[in-house]
Amino acid sequence: MTSDSNPPKDHWTSEAYSSSASFVPKLTQTLLRYLDPKPTDRVLDIGCGDGKFTENFIPAVEYVLGVDSSPSMIESATKDYSGTKAEFKVVDCRYLEKEVSIVNATWDKV
Repeated sequence: MTSDSNPPKDHWTSEAYSSSASFVPKLTQTLLRYLDPKPTDRVLDIGCGDGKFTENFIPAVEYVLGVDSSPSMIESATKDYSGTKAEFKVVDCRYLEKEVSIVNATWDKV
């Protein structure tokens, strides 16, 4: 783990992700059927990236917390999709156990 004074290099941008992983949004409809979002669901979206997939189910659930280790991806997701039902945070899921507010929360879907 790196110290806070030396954060790891962020290799992602929403533009790079969009050009190299453009197939991902096309797979979302199948994944959404498996997710089966409900109006009362609280969803933890680990690896939310730029939030484009998350956008598909925000209207169908009570709340979404999207986490990703890339500050630039979270910045993009926050700018485009953050609101009363969706929040995005920079969190490296390798160290999720240190995020007490996330770990101790109640999630219907992860």
